[in-house]
Order: sequence, then C-alpha cells, then structure tokens
Amino acid sequence: MEYFSGFSRADLEKYSLQRAIRSLAQKRPLEGIERDVSRELAKRSGKPTAGIHIPLTIPTGPDLERRALDLTTGAGAVATTVDPARFIDALRSRTVCLAAGATIITGLVGNLQLPRESVIATPAWDADSAAPASEQNATLDDVLMEPHSCSIFSDLSRKFWLQSSLSAETFVKNDLARGLGVALDAAALNGLGTGNQPVGILQNGAIQSNPIGTNGGVPTYAQILALETGVAIGNADAGSLAYVTSPKVRGLLKTIPKVTGGAVAEPVWRSQPLASGGSLDYCDGRNAFVTNSIPSNLTKGTGTNLSAIIFGAWQDLVISVWGESVEVLIDPYTFSSSGSVRIVAKLECDIAVRHVESFHVISDLDVSSQPTS
Repeated sequence: MEYFSGFSRADLEKYSLQRAIRSLAQKRPLEGIERDVSRELAKRSGKPTAGIHIPLTIPTGPDLERRALDLTTGAGAVATTVDPARFIDALRSRTVCLAAGATIITGLVGNLQLPRESVIATPAWDADSAAPASEQNATLDDVLMEPHSCSIFSDLSRKFWLQSSLSAETFVKNDLARGLGVALDAAALNGLGTGNQPVGILQNGAIQSNPIGTNGGVPTYAQILALETGVAIGNADAGSLAYVTSPKVRGLLKTIPKVTGGAVAEPVWRSQPLASGGSLDYCDGRNAFVTNSIPSNLTKGTGTNLSAIIFGAWQDLVISVWGESVEVLIDPYTFSSSGSVRIVAKLECDIAVRHVESFHVISDLDVSSQPTS
C-alpha cells in the first residue's frame, strides 16, 4: 500500500528527518529515502531547494510514540533517560480554526481562484403577456488566493541533533509542525494583511463588526446573541457554526447570565470537563473554542485591554497550502562555535473568506476584570 505516492509504508517508516539534518549540517549529500522523497517533492512543486523537502504527512509506527530518549551528558558520559511522554514542551497558543471547521486545501500549484456566486438569481412573478421576464440573473466572481511564505526556526544543540532516537525525530517534526500551525491559525484569525501576511477575519474590513460602545464595554447576552442573528440574516447560518475567542473573554462570559433573576442563572458560556482532561466549551449552546491568538490588548477610545469574539460558519474560512511539502533548510553557521544547528521550515499558504456574511465579530469587549497573567 502506498502512503505517499510512489513510496510504500515500509519505505516511509525508514524516513528520518534527523538523519537528513545530520547529513546537511555536515555538508554531506542526502542519501536513501530522504533524498528520493525530497527529489520527488521538488519535481512535483517545481521548486528546487538547498535544503530538503519533507512531506506534509509521514506515517509513524506505534514505537515512535513512547520510546525513551538516551542522552549522553557530562564528562563521565553518564546516561540520562528522558521519557518523551513527560517532555516539557513550550506553551503555545491553541490552534482552533480547523477544529472549528475551516476548509483546508493542499497540494496547490499556481494561484487559486475560488468561484463564488456573489449575487443569487431571483425569480419574478410576471403577468401573462409578451413582456420579458424581470428576474435577476446570478452574478459570479472569484476569490483569489496566492501563496504567502511562512517561516519558523528551531535551534537544536549538537548533542540533540546527533541523536538517532525515534523520539528525538518525533520531537523535531512536531516542534516545526506545531509552530507553523500556530502561525497559520493566528494569521487566519488576525492576520494584518501587511508584510506578506494574509488578511485574517478580525482585520477583514468587509466582515460585519458589532461594536459595544465608544470605549468598548462588557457585553450583554443580547449583544452576543446578535452575532448569531447577523449571520442568520446573511443566510449563512449553516454548516460548522461556532464561536472563537480568547481565554479572558471565556472567563468573562462565564460570569454573564443569559437571563437575570430566578433560582439559577445560566451563564452565556459553559464548559463541560472531560475525563481525559480539558473541556468542551459552549457559548449560547454553540460549539466554542479559545486561543491566545485572539488579541486581548486592543484599544478603542479610552478603552484598553479589549478583546474580540468571532461567530461564524467556519467552513467558509479557507486555508490553502501550496505543494505537498514543507521546505526545510539547515543553518550550521549561526551557532557554529557551539555546534548547534538552526532548522528553518518554510510553508507556502494563504487565507480567504468565501462569504463575508458568514462571520460577525465584536472587537471591543472589556476584559479588564479578568486576570492579566
């Protein structure tokens, strides 16, 4: 069975990014499966590289998940066993767009035009006469997407990148993948549209904003509900409907009741703890997600520390990725005195909203009552 066109699972399970890093850092040519896969990806994308192309997805066997790392440290060469299941990972913003239902398109070559019906055809009731019908035809246009380059780097010590451990291999892949994922998610939500960055939902001036006040303010249940109403008025209330906001707004909405009075006041936001840890979040009964990629330091008038909340049909947020690979470049020079290696990963991607009616936002929520750290 082929897992990546032209290569079997048995071939790909021999694939080692660590081995490729060692070869390139030591200025040796790639060999074996790493060379063959990189050449195939370069041919498909039409993009040669001074580094290596790695597939967006490589299958991993069960032995990759919990094998211990054996590091040799100190003058006495004392072996230290590190359990990768307890590895202290960096704290990162959660990625939420795909979880909320965003559409992802991969393997692109050249610019992408998404055809869109911008004005629907409308029928008309006509008299029984020879007069021509007065209905309106549909209007079609395109949403243009073009590649933007996103880069991330990770610095690995000489002892680390010399490891042949499968857990070290997994760590390098996951570190680069998570970093690129967070950057892509943040751009989809709040990309500025400058400096080669795509335009995110909060910066898209065509998307309806529901302001609270001149200086922002604490929302009411009615103002949160108005987001759903706005999407419904735009005929977009179908598909993957969900709220996305910051942890501070979640904390705030847990204190705001839907209806005041009565023995029990149900809050706007509720969390259902999971036995496995974490929780399922709901805002007004809808699926809800939180991430620190939603800013909580916005200003408006005299208001500070303001935040945002988005409600939308998330399938209409399109995330496009060019090619089938991530380009990885090896920099052994920046930290040459210590022998460390900088790994640079590059991804070509873009963000677009198919219908601006599918999203409504509030960008002036006063979250000053929530913890600042």
